[in-house]
Amino acid sequence: MKLITALALATILTGAAVAQAPTLTKKAEPKGHSQANSQANSKADSKTDPKMPFTTAPEATAATIMQLERDASKAMQQRGVDGWMEFVAENAVEGSGSSHPSAVGRDAIRASMAEETKGGKLTWVPIHAEVFKGAKLAYAVGRYTFASDDPKVPAAYGTYLTMWEKQKDRSWKVVFDTGSPEPVVKK
Repeated sequence: MKLITALALATILTGAAVAQAPTLTKKAEPKGHSQANSQANSKADSKTDPKMPFTTAPEATAATIMQLERDASKAMQQRGVDGWMEFVAENAVEGSGSSHPSAVGRDAIRASMAEETKGGKLTWVPIHAEVFKGAKLAYAVGRYTFASDDPKVPAAYGTYLTMWEKQKDRSWKVVFDTGSPEPVVKK
């Protein structure tokens, strides 16, 4: 059930948040939450306001998710796919944001990431993260770059979405990851 919920949510967010990721500068208002509603509810606490889908309470871990994203990217640089896999849950899904099929589970994700990153270096930078009420699910969106080891091959760029889930041991692990590549511009 958790996996289905994460996939459904990721599908919704992929269409909304990822497409807007390069321009995200503030929290997007939920559907039906107009400027007037925002002003009328300006004193409402996001922990209790049902119109606010994300928590902004001090105990929220959006900053933690942003740091986890940076740490995961650094681990990928230092230890390759093994570094990335330290952040991936056992039942995670890698979405097909490019030409490869979806991968389900750590072994399939490891193989997929090894194939995708062969012959180059993948880096990413988070732009925005939010934690859902209940502080058990979160997402991050950002920009990625794949630089080929072959200087004749242009770098590839895109936007990504990562869903994180708080584990029983209170750690956060990736449960869904996908990217949307930009078209390659030929010079």
